[in-house]
Amino acid sequence: MSDLVALTALEPTTERYLAACWSDSTRRAYAGDLRDFLKWGGCLPASEQQVVEYINERAKVFRVRTLERRLTGIGMAHALQGHTDPTKSTLIKKLMRGVKRVHGVTPRQAQPILHADLQQMFERTVGLTQTRDRALLMLGFSCAFRRSEVVSLNVEDLSFTEAGLTVRLRRSKNDQYGKTRLIGVPHGTGDACTVLAVRAWLYASGIRSGPLFRRLLKSKRSGARLSDQSVSLIIKRYAVAVGLPVDRISGHSLRAGFVTSAVRAGASLVSIQRQTGHASLDMLARYIRELDPFILNAHDHLR
Repeated sequence: MSDLVALTALEPTTERYLAACWSDSTRRAYAGDLRDFLKWGGCLPASEQQVVEYINERAKVFRVRTLERRLTGIGMAHALQGHTDPTKSTLIKKLMRGVKRVHGVTPRQAQPILHADLQQMFERTVGLTQTRDRALLMLGFSCAFRRSEVVSLNVEDLSFTEAGLTVRLRRSKNDQYGKTRLIGVPHGTGDACTVLAVRAWLYASGIRSGPLFRRLLKSKRSGARLSDQSVSLIIKRYAVAVGLPVDRISGHSLRAGFVTSAVRAGASLVSIQRQTGHASLDMLARYIRELDPFILNAHDHLR
């Protein structure tokens, strides 16, 4: 069983609506949290003491944020089945506070893939796969997309204009109800042009409708829509080729790289927010601080 809804054994119609409640990645994450708890020896419903023992064991091997996420998945499974959530007890909250103080909560940051890195990735690459990958990575960077957003695109979401390319994002982490958001990608210069890269992929693949980025079969024909995990693997493969630390590269590296590159180039926070879709400038500012302590540093104005 691969998903939280299946693991909680609910009525089919209820399963359908609950499945739509979360993104695929969130549902898989919750399911993985519950599986880990059950594999460890836990059960549903779990007692407070059982969760205490689980925390004591897993705190030795998990980062704090991973352990917190595990508890969220365990709690969600209890809530879906109508059980009291043991992870919300005062004892568990105090225990996790102690775990944080002992082990710390330093986040693992994704290595940004900068604009210059992106250009180096495709200096000597040819072929249909590389044409797809170039369009995928350049569009993901230019729109500051999350990996799930990149693979959600259909050809119908693209509009080519004199100014460049308009992309309609129909659903995202910050827009779970499909209000949609328009992102503009201006023409670039030469090989740095995302618009030309996307046009080249559409021409080479012959894709006219449906999923924009797809698997490529041995017959050179296009197959099913790429998964978000596929995007991570593609990013890592090209990152290794230009000497970036693969252990710090993730599906978030394109988004992080766009923000970093744009700030270094002097773009305003408002223009960056418009591209990234961050809910507020406060959220964007916090995001930037986590990327590089020298970006938007107050000392820049003291020289």
